[in-house]
Amino acid sequence: YLRLFEEQGLRPRVIMELSSNEAIKHAVASSLGISVLSIHSLALEGTSGPIEVLETEQFPILRKWFLVYPRNRQLSLTAQKFLDFSVSQEQFITNRLVQLWPELAQYL
Repeated sequence: YLRLFEEQGLRPRVIMELSSNEAIKHAVASSLGISVLSIHSLALEGTSGPIEVLETEQFPILRKWFLVYPRNRQLSLTAQKFLDFSVSQEQFITNRLVQLWPELAQYL
């Protein structure tokens, strides 16, 4: 997101850095500022939570997540189960986000 600010000639005034999404959400809900967060980190609150999702040009920033593992090694049973589970849940997670925020459907 810093690249987007730079492209617009903006310099955010960062006055605090927090190490977890929960801490960031609490700070925003307490009127300490604004933040850029993944929509997935807001899934539990839904649209009725204490945080407002702003409509902003050039947002959302779309990201792809990848699961990676060593090419020449067989995965442990636990790692393989996690991989299988993660892949199987992709559509469920997408559907859940659209259920919470129907306007997100255009971005997913």
